[in-house]
Amino acid sequence: MNAETFRQKTALIAAEMVAREFKTSEWMSYDQMILQTRDSLKNPHLCKALQSRYKVGIIDEFQDTDSVQYEIFSRLFLEPNDETEQKILYLIGDPKQSIYGFRGADIGTYLRAKKELKSHKAQEISLNVNYRSVPELICAYNELFGGKTGEQSFFPIVERNFESTPIEYSEVSAPEKNPKILLSDKHRQGPIQIVRFIGKDTWKTNDAKNAWGRFIGEEILKLTRSENPFSYQILEESDEKIHFAEKKLNFREIAILVKSKAEGKLAEQSLKLRGIPCSFYKQEGIYQSPESYQISNIFECLLDPNKPSSYRKLLLGDLFQIHPDHLVAFDEHSIESYEKTTLDRWKTLAIDRKFPELFRSIEEDSRIFLTEDETDIDWERKKTNYGQIFRKLLQFQIANQAGLEEILEELKLLQIESKNEQEPPLFEKETEKDAVQILTLHSSKGLEWPVVFLFHLSSNFVPEIYDYPVTEKDGERYWKLSLWDNEEEKKISKEEYSYQSLNENKRLLYVGITRPQVRLYLPFYTPTNHKKTRDSAYYKILYPRLRHILENEPDPSLFHPIAWTPISFDQTDPNIRNRTRDSEVRLTPLLHCESEPSKTIRLHSYSSLKTRAKTSENESLSILEEAEYFKSDDAEGTETEDALPSSAATGSFLHALLEELDFSFFKTKTPREVLKNRKVLSRMDFHLNYFRLSKENKKNTLSEKETYQKRAGEILWNSLNANIPLQDKTSFNLVDLGKENRISEMDFHLSLDPTGKNLLKGSIDLVFEIKNKFYIADYKSNLLEDYSPLSLRRSVENTENRYDLQRDIYAMVLYEYLKDLFGPKDVFQKIGGVYYFFLRGMKHGENSGIYSDFHWSPDRMETIHKIVRELTAVHWLEDF
Repeated sequence: MNAETFRQKTALIAAEMVAREFKTSEWMSYDQMILQTRDSLKNPHLCKALQSRYKVGIIDEFQDTDSVQYEIFSRLFLEPNDETEQKILYLIGDPKQSIYGFRGADIGTYLRAKKELKSHKAQEISLNVNYRSVPELICAYNELFGGKTGEQSFFPIVERNFESTPIEYSEVSAPEKNPKILLSDKHRQGPIQIVRFIGKDTWKTNDAKNAWGRFIGEEILKLTRSENPFSYQILEESDEKIHFAEKKLNFREIAILVKSKAEGKLAEQSLKLRGIPCSFYKQEGIYQSPESYQISNIFECLLDPNKPSSYRKLLLGDLFQIHPDHLVAFDEHSIESYEKTTLDRWKTLAIDRKFPELFRSIEEDSRIFLTEDETDIDWERKKTNYGQIFRKLLQFQIANQAGLEEILEELKLLQIESKNEQEPPLFEKETEKDAVQILTLHSSKGLEWPVVFLFHLSSNFVPEIYDYPVTEKDGERYWKLSLWDNEEEKKISKEEYSYQSLNENKRLLYVGITRPQVRLYLPFYTPTNHKKTRDSAYYKILYPRLRHILENEPDPSLFHPIAWTPISFDQTDPNIRNRTRDSEVRLTPLLHCESEPSKTIRLHSYSSLKTRAKTSENESLSILEEAEYFKSDDAEGTETEDALPSSAATGSFLHALLEELDFSFFKTKTPREVLKNRKVLSRMDFHLNYFRLSKENKKNTLSEKETYQKRAGEILWNSLNANIPLQDKTSFNLVDLGKENRISEMDFHLSLDPTGKNLLKGSIDLVFEIKNKFYIADYKSNLLEDYSPLSLRRSVENTENRYDLQRDIYAMVLYEYLKDLFGPKDVFQKIGGVYYFFLRGMKHGENSGIYSDFHWSPDRMETIHKIVRELTAVHWLEDF
């Protein structure tokens, strides 16, 4: 059974089980309630009774209803009956704000009902006065949404099969008398602030998101600073007099509207790094956090370790972080695997009731604390959650002398019972009183704030399985699941899904843009020329209108352009840290504070140090570089072609082969001969299945495998037979390097201070000894246009890559290692140098694609030590 058939059968079985459950159980879903209400109206006696009882029907937010809901009201108020008394039906809605399609709302229902009501000679009443926003902002809306010139990327919105009734934008106006809110005379800039990113011609989506998050954080600090805060005027009544009073902006009057939780998380991190209090709307408590449910999975697996589903949950989670595509490579019954061995040790600790040791081992012997995949802020918060939950459970265990099963039951009770207002909010009680509000665009509907930052930069995403509308000949519209579509149907349905998604995004952007009362911030940048970025809602909808406005001398009373160069935020700089210490800012520590001395051992890595490294003010760098580092072969990157795809998976594939295969296998006359070696082909085949290098991340086809094997063989053959320069001006080939003289993937933990509480962790691709000197090398699979020495040096010294920092850190590790072996006097006689092997650029018998650095001295090592000490200093958050 293939995957497609499995999904189809699973869907049918699930539908059958749900239908059976509805028939046999004592509960029903909301959809079932609506369907049964509609079906009950087939009873003429009930229908007539309801028609006699209700004379007026009012449906609010009608744009977010569906055909079944409308059918109920249509039967009651529009179908003729024996009574002569007139019935009235009011449908209230704005089709421009229909944004709940994912919940089943159908804008087609609104458009069809509008047409039907007009046939009944219904009256249409337009509400065209905006009481929410300042007059200047209202005028700016009219230009943005309904401008007479330039590309009309927002409106009209044309739905399939409703081409004759497009959704139009009608100009709105401010109230003629007694407006409720006005701009302050102190801040008369145009209310729509268009922030143009400077420093790059084009921007990748992730870089743009990180830059926008950084701007938002810096701008909020400016808006709320004590010496000259942003303000506006509001209408007040006192002693029967009406006047306008100056109102100073506070944090809770600022909102960041995001498309997804991921964007919200990024915005939250940016604010936290600057000490700005914020609240992520609808974020649940600590016992509903992913960490809480991860701990539940651990306990369930320990109680029943032979249950495959429990074991796989742990493999996918924080503990071992295995990608779903790679689960097939794991045998849940394998005794020798690291994962199984670790779980067996934990099970023994649980049986022996050594719970303090068990909880500590879960934290220290898994990848929970050893991996900083995102930013330090997110890592610290995750770490804090695990620590809090384990402390709570340990208190329960000690008080009740409970076993693992009782501890699991207690945790499940906490997960259920703690969903109330009394529970301390997530992450050690964040401020609620005066905090910037972060919420999704869907959650923002109907709400308003004086200042709004729009954060909707995500690329368009078409899931593997989706639903899309299909219109029958009689005009009825229903939704079809793509699960049963053939290849030809999928081409059509994907286009339909993308079209519907674009229309939904137009309405979603309209909702977000119309939330502010006083000021709106919008980003402006040119995305990279890639189908993912150019297919985004930002590029197709917002970008063309902003570009037209900026290119045609915008009215300064409506629009205020800002040219902004992103500057890397260095959280180790005390000048940056201290400027947030305003007396009105109430900060809550992110780290849990205990009365006893801290037992935390800080683990640093090259990627985490790179994130903190101070860079030039003129560089356009990402605040969350650590997350980007392992994505250097990004899909939005260079257009340079190679038979082997440029991706992180490809890099891992080549690294794995270099780690496992004997270099002597490649001592052949041609790369073709390498592929005759069964061991080489076997490992290539295994890792191709494991990493899946195809662009769709699917299992590689036979032809793809053959292409990848051939190209990988060429790359490795060229690399291992290239002429590697040595410190003494001679050269050698890696194929001649014996196993006894090299170590692949050498892990290290280096102590950075006398207390032993700061450790530097990492892994070096290759360490080898030749001619009584030691060298280290790092493999790079980057796809570059030029592998000349000058190009490689520029790549290493590039402030975005920070390979120079990695080089210096690895050299320091080698220095400390050799100093322990040979003593401080002889250490520099033993250090050979550091290499970067750019694998795709290395050639048989040549020295291209090789970067080397042989110049190491005591002064240089001292400088490196100083830099690393600064970057690994105690986090600035602990200053508060």
